[in-house]
Amino acid sequence: MSTKTPADRDADETAQNCAQAEQFSVDIDAPGIIEVTNESHENPADHRTWSPSTT
Repeated sequence: MSTKTPADRDADETAQNCAQAEQFSVDIDAPGIIEVTNESHENPADHRTWSPSTT
């Protein structure tokens, strides 16, 4: 039996829907550089970022 309130269940469902709608791809371009692209946009290249890897 769930102990979550209806509001908690709605929040969980909203988070799940966001996770499904926002489709990300992750590529390692070079040692220590990670490229993350939000593929859910019409032009994903406009929604790309690079981040250094700390591991």
